[in-house]
Amino acid sequence: MPSLQSIFSELEKLEERKILSKNKIQMLKNKLKEVQVDREKLQKRIQQKRNEKKEKDLQVRDKELRVKEEEEKIRKWEAQLRETSKFREQKTLMDEIAEAKREKNAIEDELLELIFQRDEIENELKKLEQESEKKFGEYQEIEKEIEEEIKKTESEYDEIINRIQEILKDFQSNFPEIFGYYQEISVDKKVRKTIAKVEKSACTSCYLVLPPEIEARLYTNSSYEICPNCGAILYVESEEENQLEDKQIQERK
Repeated sequence: MPSLQSIFSELEKLEERKILSKNKIQMLKNKLKEVQVDREKLQKRIQQKRNEKKEKDLQVRDKELRVKEEEEKIRKWEAQLRETSKFREQKTLMDEIAEAKREKNAIEDELLELIFQRDEIENELKKLEQESEKKFGEYQEIEKEIEEEIKKTESEYDEIINRIQEILKDFQSNFPEIFGYYQEISVDKKVRKTIAKVEKSACTSCYLVLPPEIEARLYTNSSYEICPNCGAILYVESEEENQLEDKQIQERK
């Protein structure tokens, strides 16, 4: 049968790992969302530039049609001018032709400016599409890496949850009285940590420096105490567990 101290120790560590894993998952999901937003922004920029080019194409075609309309007027009036011998009709036709030519020249100037603008947009679009092709590849790789890391961390999180459930079964069957209190405070949002190890004479949940008598009982004849400030279940690790933890720290170094 596991000791109450070992149950407390493992539960506390697992709860901390659970929080870290949950935070990591959320952080990764936020990072994935940022990448997706950046990709969507780039896609919108490309689509916006395509729409600008499409609009300029329509404007260019419209001006080209208007130029042709003016040219058609000029050809029609010049044909009529050749066929008439009446001075007044000639004068009217010549005025119409001159006005049509002025209008045609004005439209052609506008057309040249539109063609210049369209070519600029087209060059910008080509450059943007070339850059985005590489960028989209990078986004795809980053998203794949993040999604794999999320999957891995979620699997680790599930393993932690399963292990916690296993320990809680032992906890409930072997120490039902304190388990009932554990359940009660585990839903209390005011308690930062349900189980807190005593370190440097303080509760690691609320950081209250404990009265000497509480700490003394923990190290002598009591396997747990209740923090008088936050209500967390207090414990101290056994000498064997401290030695094991020190060994693990040294191995990590």
